[in-house]
Amino acid sequence: MQGIRTLKIVTGSLRAISLPTLRIPFGNPEEPKKEELVQWGIKIFEFSLIAHIQKILAGLVQLAEAENVAASAPVCRHVFEWAALSCFLTSKFTDQFKWQDWEEAWKLLTKVTQGSLWNRIHGTKYAGIPPTTPSIDCPTPVYIPEAVKEYEYYQSSNSKYADARDNYSFLCDFAHANAACLQRYYEYEENGVVVRFIDPDLDPQGKSFLPFVNCCLIDLLTFGYELLGLANESEVRPKILVVRNELARLAPARLTGSIPDLHL
Repeated sequence: MQGIRTLKIVTGSLRAISLPTLRIPFGNPEEPKKEELVQWGIKIFEFSLIAHIQKILAGLVQLAEAENVAASAPVCRHVFEWAALSCFLTSKFTDQFKWQDWEEAWKLLTKVTQGSLWNRIHGTKYAGIPPTTPSIDCPTPVYIPEAVKEYEYYQSSNSKYADARDNYSFLCDFAHANAACLQRYYEYEENGVVVRFIDPDLDPQGKSFLPFVNCCLIDLLTFGYELLGLANESEVRPKILVVRNELARLAPARLTGSIPDLHL
């Protein structure tokens, strides 16, 4: 499958990153939020995301090795969504750090680490027998299309082809139950009189969603590097930088444009 070599290299490099234990800064939960607490929260988010992406990419490699394009589409969309959300958070946190608005930064962290639309809508029903109100009011998560919009703005502001919404819509087409999924499996012959069913994954020139992942992974790692910089983290951040620069060198220029290495 096109893009598998790059994906396997980056997956192996990411899986080699171990995550340190974190200790919460001392303080009363009712006190005004401080920079140290927000930095701790960003580390929790980013370390958790790294651990999650390690698992997701390992699974995606297995699908790619099996030439299972259909099953790879929702997974590729998932990675793309995390890149978009990381972009959204980098933009918001950068402004909040600039203005030292730790309360708003903490609210946003709470949304991305605890937010669940399912819990908000259905949580009470499953909270107890008989149903009770959960002790913690679950926040609404960040709306992903809003994050994708922010991702496209980032692209246009950094001399990149602004196609985040186009690419996300394309990935959604193959991740949802609609015609794009089904049309891969048949061909019309004899002027449309005969329909022949095929295995599209047997075509060596067939579709691959991995280039979308390899491209957005560069941004995902860039945003992670920047977020850990805001958090003043120095153990994992340099390792993320190494993987990011490795991926930028491996990715075809026609997909990524000219992407320079970042430096500490």
